[in-house]
Amino acid sequence: MLDSITKKYLQPHVIGISIVLLTTIIFFWPVLVGGDWHIPYGGGDLESFIWPTYRFAAQSLHTGTLPLWNTYLHSGSPFAADNQSGLFYLPNLILAILPNISYRTNST
Repeated sequence: MLDSITKKYLQPHVIGISIVLLTTIIFFWPVLVGGDWHIPYGGGDLESFIWPTYRFAAQSLHTGTLPLWNTYLHSGSPFAADNQSGLFYLPNLILAILPNISYRTNST
């Protein structure tokens, strides 16, 4: 009797968890099989804006200067005041002081 009650209430949860797991596997399929791991395809904002911003901050901090101004963006723009730079965010500062970390880009 207890087994039938458990099966009755557990079955919808098992179905739901299975659907979520299957959807996750399908979404991350390129990562799981070791192919092109860029999600979204082409890297999105991560490759085109965020990664160069973080690299600029890291290179500036490695030379001992506080990057207040970014001369490479447009005709120059405030860097430390830009919330997208994440300059004073603790995890970004920790990553910035680490040795040179590379990021694989598409060659297409």
